[in-house]
Amino acid sequence: MWLLFTRLVALPRYKSGLASDTAAVGLYINDLRARGGIHAREPIMIEVLFWDYIILHVLTNDPGAVIYDRPPLLVMKPSGEHTLDDVANPSLLALAPEELRAELDRRQVRVVIAYSRRAIGNLRPIARETLVAGRYHVFLLK
Repeated sequence: MWLLFTRLVALPRYKSGLASDTAAVGLYINDLRARGGIHAREPIMIEVLFWDYIILHVLTNDPGAVIYDRPPLLVMKPSGEHTLDDVANPSLLALAPEELRAELDRRQVRVVIAYSRRAIGNLRPIARETLVAGRYHVFLLK
């Protein structure tokens, strides 16, 4: 029986921990709920961002209240990059502001967490921006 020993020169470095902007949004949503700004089970819309939307979903401490701007359908580009399918699966937040307002009202959404320039631009005329934390913008509908 032979035993082979080897020396590991370098350990792989995996990203760990919670991004500060994601944590800030989670804390803000919990604080908003504690102050009565939103109520339990009141819908919170999260703009889907590759994997990060799952962390935000958990940090709301009300998973049943979370809805997404679209189903998180991923595609792989020829370069190997994973991205969201904007063509066959467009974001609700890409609607023009007045159409978006009507749809958010229909779904009874008062809080939206967005990151894309287009979504932020469409939300500004119809909602109050109450937090900017890194890449995320939190809006309360007027």
